[in-house]
Amino acid sequence: VGWGGFGKFWAQAIRSIARRTTSNSYEMTSSQVGGKGEVKITARDSQGNPINSTPKEVRVSLPDGTFKGMTLTQTGPGEFRGTFDATEVGSYIVTVAEDGADRSRVSTSGFSVSYPPEYRSYRTNEPLLKEVSSITKGERLKDPSQSVRLAVDPGFSVQELWAFFVLLGAVLVPIDVAVRRIALPFGEILAKALQWFRDRQEVQPKAPAHVEKLKSAKQRSGSATASTPEKGYIAPDKKAESPPSAQTSTGTASSRLLEAKKKRKVGDD
Repeated sequence: VGWGGFGKFWAQAIRSIARRTTSNSYEMTSSQVGGKGEVKITARDSQGNPINSTPKEVRVSLPDGTFKGMTLTQTGPGEFRGTFDATEVGSYIVTVAEDGADRSRVSTSGFSVSYPPEYRSYRTNEPLLKEVSSITKGERLKDPSQSVRLAVDPGFSVQELWAFFVLLGAVLVPIDVAVRRIALPFGEILAKALQWFRDRQEVQPKAPAHVEKLKSAKQRSGSATASTPEKGYIAPDKKAESPPSAQTSTGTASSRLLEAKKKRKVGDD
């Protein structure tokens, strides 16, 4: 300290190792956005005109003491932007070497990532919780098991209906065009439909074939009985109204009917 060149020596030493002052050609900001470090640089010359040449050397100092380069993208006249991973806790320093013969002039910016936000402790906002509880008809939980109880007011859900109405419109448009373009006699069609319905109701159901056969046989047996004379009756002396062949056929039909009844009765027994 008593040496005469002490002050001069240390002044020169500090001046030689210290960073040169910048020429203020770069305005740089850096921040953390969603786990990424974002750098924005605005380059202007001494007259305020934008510098469109991309900075050639941009380095990021990481919390572990290492460095890595970063690529910038031009987003406008004299404006550049770049990102890098910033998920570790610590400080990030971004340096940009200014263009020119002397690259020892640099612009510096940085930010720090503190303790993860999810581990921060906050005080309970009692007034806000009370307001939310009064609006939603909630209540203060005194037992952890109450957190899984059934909701008093389950609420409602909203479902979009535009797809249904679009489909309905697509179906109704052809029908609307058909009604306007095609003239149909709806009165005559309705009258014919009513007449067809009435005619169908007036048609009597046809009896089965075996019922028709029984009816015809019964009629034949009745006519044969009426043509047979009773005892003590003297027929008038005139020709029979029906020929002998007709009476024979009638008698034969009666005998067949009686035989059929006897067989049916035996079968039932």
